[in-house]
Amino acid sequence: MQKINLTQNNHNKNVIDFMQLLTVISASKLFILSITIAFTIAAVILNNYFYIPLYQTSAIIKIGVYSETTLKCGPTGELKLYCVEGARYEFLEENSDRIKRLNINFNNNKRDTLDFAWDGANIRINHTSANSKTGISVLSEIITYMQDRDQLQIQNIIQNRKKYIKELGYARDNEQKKLDQRLQKHDREFNLKDGEINLLLHKISTIDAQIEQNNQRINRGNILLNSLNENDPNYFEKNESLLSKNDFANDAIYELITEKLSAELSINVLNDKMMLLEEKYMLNRDDKMLNELGSVSHLNQVIKDQEAFFQNPDYKQSEIIGKIITSPPSTNTYRSMAIGFILGLFLSIFFTVMKQLFKERRQTA
Repeated sequence: MQKINLTQNNHNKNVIDFMQLLTVISASKLFILSITIAFTIAAVILNNYFYIPLYQTSAIIKIGVYSETTLKCGPTGELKLYCVEGARYEFLEENSDRIKRLNINFNNNKRDTLDFAWDGANIRINHTSANSKTGISVLSEIITYMQDRDQLQIQNIIQNRKKYIKELGYARDNEQKKLDQRLQKHDREFNLKDGEINLLLHKISTIDAQIEQNNQRINRGNILLNSLNENDPNYFEKNESLLSKNDFANDAIYELITEKLSAELSINVLNDKMMLLEEKYMLNRDDKMLNELGSVSHLNQVIKDQEAFFQNPDYKQSEIIGKIITSPPSTNTYRSMAIGFILGLFLSIFFTVMKQLFKERRQTA
């Protein structure tokens, strides 16, 4: 075998000749190849013997929601507390609170890894474990837990809506009370004017009776006047007396007619006022009354919509989108082969070079 020196004679003994180093490696290529192959095979064997496969189980869960009322605000624009912009669905539980609870209840096993990701209306769950059945079991428990939480939230929503309906009932009753007070005020005003008209009508009826009595007196006086005898010595006295009584009756009739015209004029004025009052009421010209009417009607509709939730609850529990998916574990064989190959190659070359250096130093000693 050709003798190979790794150190040059005309240079420092610690300086290595890389050309000769390559020659040494080439001369020991069978040894290096054998060691490299051996390490590669050993790495694959150790990987298959000691490697623990990890199964990743994942699922996408659609978060449970419930419906809100769809009643919009009326034209009056009041009582905005009870108005809803339109139909909408709300989460049964806030996503941040839900994920926090899931982490507290399920993410406590150090050997397994559980990850929750919030994606809009969905929660993506990834579970990593050494057992393929563990992931499916854990995800099934999570789904059951979320559905139980949804059912509990539904009960809380129902209780809150019952309280809300009571509040709406109190508000409706207050609005109805204000409306009734205004209607009673209107009725009082209307009845008062109607009573005044009835009194005036009664007064006119009395005046008509008095006028009729005076007319009868005048007629009787005229009859007596016609029946007087001019030869009667008391003719002039009786004539003057009857004429005086007729004049008095005519004056009384004139005064009664004047009083009747005044009463009729008052009746016309009261009738005009009643017509205006009724028109104002019928045409809802009173904005406040219109608003109170609208508020009561609006609150009744809100209560009706809220009560409809109890008859036909519109909610959806959390559910899986698709199926629970378990990915097969990766054996990492190629990575183990690469590590074994690199480690075997490096150690075999290092051992070959060190062996040649020790050999040369023994020869020069």
